[in-house]
Amino acid sequence: MIHVLETIGHPGKTLRIAAISAVWGLIGPAYGLGPGVDAALQESLQAGMAPPGVTALYEERGFQPVWLDGGRREELARALRSLADHGLEPGDLGAEDLSASGIAEDDAKALARRDVRLTAALAEATRQVSVGKVNPRRLYSEWNFAPLPEPLEFAQTLKGVLSASNLAAGLDAAAPQGEEYAGLRQALAHYRQLASLGPWPKVGAGPTLKPGMTDPRVVALRARMEAEGEAVAAPASRRSVFDSGLAAAVARFQARQGLEPDGAVGSRTLGALNVSVEERIAQIRVNLERLRWVARDRVGDHLMVDIPGYSARLYLDGRRVWDSRVIVGKPYRKTPAFRAELTYLVLNPRWVVPPTILREDVIPKVARDPAYLAAHSMTVVDGAGHPVLAEAIDWQHYAQGGFPYQIVQVPGPKNPLGQIKFMLPNPHAIYLHDTPSRRLFQRSERAESSGCIRLEKPLELAVQLLDDPARWTLPQIQAALDAQATRTVSVKRRVPVLILYFTAQADKDGVVAFRQDLYGRDPEVLAALARPVRF
Repeated sequence: MIHVLETIGHPGKTLRIAAISAVWGLIGPAYGLGPGVDAALQESLQAGMAPPGVTALYEERGFQPVWLDGGRREELARALRSLADHGLEPGDLGAEDLSASGIAEDDAKALARRDVRLTAALAEATRQVSVGKVNPRRLYSEWNFAPLPEPLEFAQTLKGVLSASNLAAGLDAAAPQGEEYAGLRQALAHYRQLASLGPWPKVGAGPTLKPGMTDPRVVALRARMEAEGEAVAAPASRRSVFDSGLAAAVARFQARQGLEPDGAVGSRTLGALNVSVEERIAQIRVNLERLRWVARDRVGDHLMVDIPGYSARLYLDGRRVWDSRVIVGKPYRKTPAFRAELTYLVLNPRWVVPPTILREDVIPKVARDPAYLAAHSMTVVDGAGHPVLAEAIDWQHYAQGGFPYQIVQVPGPKNPLGQIKFMLPNPHAIYLHDTPSRRLFQRSERAESSGCIRLEKPLELAVQLLDDPARWTLPQIQAALDAQATRTVSVKRRVPVLILYFTAQADKDGVVAFRQDLYGRDPEVLAALARPVRF
């Protein structure tokens, strides 16, 4: 049988039974007993037919069956089939087999086995839509977002499913309720409808297609845009002409893909065009699962950074009050996904060169050019912060590691942290900061850092988090920066920072923005979604 509640809650039997009692108090008397089914249920459960959590359910309700009524089983089958609307797999739970009777009314043992199986199936469906089918902790060792719900909390969720007007509506209510999740569900339905119309046309390789050109490949380009719902029709004699209407459609497509919206079809745009509709459906399913993983973290004040979306958003008191473009880690220096609390900021920070950059960048450059440190306003210090004479160090000796000192860059225009950094203590040594390289924010793709997150609008974020109009207005922060003194300031709004990874997001109308799978994380989530649950 499915291992359900024991994966969600506490192993203690007393707590398990207390958690479940609220659920069975709701539905316990609803169905009459079949002949001897209560005894058969007890016998089956004692034989280990169900995990301890489901066993506790039946213990609490005196081993009364739940699913003797055929109409209720039909309703359960419909509810489990509705998991497909969430990007999940109804076949995992045997949705097609649940409504059939096929058991003699006097076969108490068979009725008991079926009852346990159906109860476990509903509990598993509730778990999948509320917190996800896949446990992200099995994919990512650094995962530290909200833990799975305790038994009492899960019992309330399951109670909500059972008390809904129908079980499918109950499952919908147990899923994340934000616009992002609803939008992706709507997008999933839309793209499945597109898939039912047949494969999308492919656009052949060749030179960049530009507005104004006449080229046979424009015919395929036009057909590809039409297949995704763009109105770019043209007379037969003009189908091969790259006209202004088609260019505008291409620019809209590029914007949705996070590409430069120049209206021309180069190699990057061509690659995005030739992603199949089935691949887009899979991408939407993966990101619905990611939203389920963090739904519990997205409640209340929080600062969310989306790595593939190159964006950050601050939510306070239920409203989005700030957003910014960001620069994230290069594919070979990935920004990890994790949760931490933002506790303080530093004005005019000095930069202590991180170990990876020290080993891979700075030490090799100093070994080649002894003037490198002075040119970049850097000094060498020991563990106590005392200066160390750089000329006395054998830099070649430390090319492979083991450097016993720190290299520090003083505040100033060349400091890569810019004028302000935001500290969120974490084991990855990741923080948010300003940057002097402002031109990089004009790029559509911004994976340029060594792991930390650079903000386009850091001072506006500081105003929101300091939350002290008498002392810390934007001009007052700027005045403190102009003084050029390093200063640490605690923030009044100590918000959790959620560094997340989404390759598809949708608005409330189901319009999807797809993003490049920057770190190649989608396939492992998709593969995990495809694995059957354990019966």
